[in-house]
Amino acid sequence: MLSANPLISEFMADNASTLADEDGAYSDWIEIHNPTANPIDLTGWKLTDNSANLSKWSFPAVSLAPGEFRVFFASGKSAIYPHHTNFSLSKGGEFLALVRPDGGIEQQFSPQFPSQAADESYGKRFVYTRHIAPSTAWKYRIPTSGSLDALWKNLNLNDASWSTGNSGLGFGTKIPGISVRQVFYNNYIGSLATADAALVPSNSGILSESSSIVTTVNFLGNGSEGRYGNNALPPGGNGDNYVIQGKGWIEIPTAGTYTFGLNSDDGGRIRINGADVMVDDTNHGPEDHLGSVFLAAGQHSFEFIMFQGYGGNCVEFYSAPGSHTQWNATNFDLVGDTANGGLSAFTIPEGSTGSLIATNLESVMRNIRATAYLRKRFTASGPGTATSLSLVNRYNDGFVAWLNETQIAAQNAPASPNWTSVATAARTESSALIPQGFNVTSALTTLQSGNNVLAIQGLNVSSADTTFLQVPELISGSPDATNGYAFYGEKKATPGWVNTEFTLLGKVADTQFSVKRGIFSAPFTLTITTTTPGA
Repeated sequence: MLSANPLISEFMADNASTLADEDGAYSDWIEIHNPTANPIDLTGWKLTDNSANLSKWSFPAVSLAPGEFRVFFASGKSAIYPHHTNFSLSKGGEFLALVRPDGGIEQQFSPQFPSQAADESYGKRFVYTRHIAPSTAWKYRIPTSGSLDALWKNLNLNDASWSTGNSGLGFGTKIPGISVRQVFYNNYIGSLATADAALVPSNSGILSESSSIVTTVNFLGNGSEGRYGNNALPPGGNGDNYVIQGKGWIEIPTAGTYTFGLNSDDGGRIRINGADVMVDDTNHGPEDHLGSVFLAAGQHSFEFIMFQGYGGNCVEFYSAPGSHTQWNATNFDLVGDTANGGLSAFTIPEGSTGSLIATNLESVMRNIRATAYLRKRFTASGPGTATSLSLVNRYNDGFVAWLNETQIAAQNAPASPNWTSVATAARTESSALIPQGFNVTSALTTLQSGNNVLAIQGLNVSSADTTFLQVPELISGSPDATNGYAFYGEKKATPGWVNTEFTLLGKVADTQFSVKRGIFSAPFTLTITTTTPGA
């Protein structure tokens, strides 16, 4: 039987890229859930990773609303942030407990929780219903007057004349990665001029070309290594007389001078916002060539090329904050390697608006209107036995949501939105791509048996903004009273909302033998033990 107290509903001990804290660091995190219909005051409750010290860290004076999921970072930065613990978690597994104000253990993972891989969480299994999933059909309209302001959210509105498109709805939103094109040429490539000519699509000298989207550019064909290990082959493979072109946008977190570089064999060039930052028009083995530029906070386009004549071939694209004339291991990271401190990189695949956008609204929104009305009809059997209702959205820049005409959530939105409303704040590209959960359990009883409608007013910061995104989901659920915990692999973690599809039920621990190996002269009894660690 489930407790009427809070519980550890999910935690991640090796957060590589799932959820960033206030400092932009990917700290460990622990999610606490209120499974009850009443608020829970966390004053006096504690978390610990030490069975000999049950009062290691105390929650700040916060209250969990009914059905709420609250994330606390296990970062060791409690002296700076009150909702961060004074300990971090071991990805190999360790003791973890939730302790009541009376000092008794409410919940524990003992002697230790099982090991976790990067971006894998361990969480309570839930009985859930996904009422609205991504990539499902929505009705949408870009308003041209205020005639629908009081009506468009209504359950019984006739929206048959509205346009239909799958979620995500938006435009300009990029995906993480760098677009790379490799072109093999039928002439010797020994200069930037020849390389530029080889990249012209209509050039009859092109022998073959390949394109891909990569997280980082760290390619090695043959010959000597560059600065970074774990190389990959170029998208078109190894060879001679080719050009590699990389394109995308980097996100600058703080205004200042930044240095960009290539370690390449042979030459190359880097352009930021269309201007040359580094030009290397020479043939050589692996060498570093750097250039610096002052950049405002925000996104900036980049393009680099590397040309290969004969012999060894490699290319690495890296950057560092500040002005540098030489590469060093302390400051420089591969562009796109955010887990190790590299700048975020984004791209739009050629001929596409990006993997998140299924319905392109640019022609009907950009430079016309900052508001889009979105409606999704769905059927349900009422709230059922669910104890939580979560709205999950990836959005740029803001939204207001109504369930059956009741407002349930708003973000970066005015108090009384109308057809001319704009978002009250802008969001970065990287923030917009991360799902954000909203506890809307207070509207759980609004779910009707039969027809329902979720209405979203999507908001851009201005009609001229170059990006817009709405990918809403609606999920109800409750902790599974029969089944325990499971692993939620990469992109399956749900920090801040109802746990859904798990990846693994458990991991088998190392086999243990009661007798060590050796040479024996008498019979003996051998016990072989395998266990599946868990809560």
